[in-house]
Amino acid sequence: MVLIGIETARCNCEHRGGVQIRPSQDWVTIDGRLLLVEGDLDHRPIVLCRGGAEVVGVTRCRSIATVDDDLSHSHLVAIDGRGVVLSTASGTTDWSSVAIARWTLGNPGQLWVAIEEE
Repeated sequence: MVLIGIETARCNCEHRGGVQIRPSQDWVTIDGRLLLVEGDLDHRPIVLCRGGAEVVGVTRCRSIATVDDDLSHSHLVAIDGRGVVLSTASGTTDWSSVAIARWTLGNPGQLWVAIEEE
């Protein structure tokens, strides 16, 4: 079972930078907090990444570059045709020009609503 992500979820790059999350739907909630759906994590900005040495050309993570669809979105539960975000959400950031960094949804924002994906 995996948990469903809501607007208070915490998402970070591997250097502990924080992803600024903004839900796009405004009518389905858990405990008064909006559920995240497919597209809500795409290209979101990252703040306070510590993974670069910009003075020598290694840039910090500034945004989410890719979202791994199979890990990040439910294929069973959707809102307006967009799968809800799962606690297993992950992908890559735009870190540096020589490497990629991973991001993950470390905390889904709630601990009681889960989905059994098959």
